[in-house]
Amino acid sequence: MFMALLLFFWLTGTLPDSDAAPTALFFCAILSYITPIISYVTERTEAAFDELADHLTLEPSAVARLREGLSRKSTKWFVVNTSMGVAVWLLQSRVLAGSFEVMFGMLSGSGIDFAMAVGPLPVWIFMFCATHALVDNARTFRQLARAVHIDLLDASPLTPFGRMAVTSTLVVIGSQALFPLMWLGEDTDPWTSIPGLLGTSLALLYLFFAAVWPMHQRLRATKRDELVRLGREIRTLRASSADPATDLTLSPLLVYRREIADALEWPFDISIVARFALYLVIVPLTWIGAALIENLVDVFIRT
Repeated sequence: MFMALLLFFWLTGTLPDSDAAPTALFFCAILSYITPIISYVTERTEAAFDELADHLTLEPSAVARLREGLSRKSTKWFVVNTSMGVAVWLLQSRVLAGSFEVMFGMLSGSGIDFAMAVGPLPVWIFMFCATHALVDNARTFRQLARAVHIDLLDASPLTPFGRMAVTSTLVVIGSQALFPLMWLGEDTDPWTSIPGLLGTSLALLYLFFAAVWPMHQRLRATKRDELVRLGREIRTLRASSADPATDLTLSPLLVYRREIADALEWPFDISIVARFALYLVIVPLTWIGAALIENLVDVFIRT
């Protein structure tokens, strides 16, 4: 796909020497990135779902229906997302061109004008489809968070929620890391980046918290209820015991209460937290690297 897109922009004269070359390179990179990464994330999401399946309180038919929805979308779904992508493309093109007359003139103009006018269209369609698919899967896991069995002493079966949330953000973070390719040009209009960065940032927040937050709330509420129950039972035993300090029935409850008090309230382990921290530094490091490269190029050109 990357080579085919490069060939298209080369044939239209956009690559390698025009001012629009950085933007064309961004189109090639992001379209070639989204396709395999969304497949990878969907596969990892299905694996996380399968890990949770044995811990769900849902009927088998409901579990099978939710599992199928992770990777299968209806024709209506594709039509809606394609339409939204076209609508945003028209709106952004109108803002960049200044009028619809100029925009449609670019579509019938030279090869470079045509490539730059039509190039954002598949990007928006791919981004809408990919983001909507991830949001749908996050909603599915949000449902699972309300139907999964919780064992406060062993929260490891719940870590697929955390892994799914972090893996889903990889699509968005990787897309944002590619935006500096457009900024390598001398006169880059901010409106070529602002809509995409704003939309992906909102999607990033939703994808991370959609399933993790309700799971956190359930864990915290279950933990609180269990501590209240234990506190009530301990108080009853202390009141009925002649000597609480030597009561052997009280000691196990105190130990159990300490274990419950230390129980996790988030569906994460160290590896998940470390991976997400690594993902978060990708974007700023990429942007800083792009700025340094551009400054170095300017220095060499001036000398």
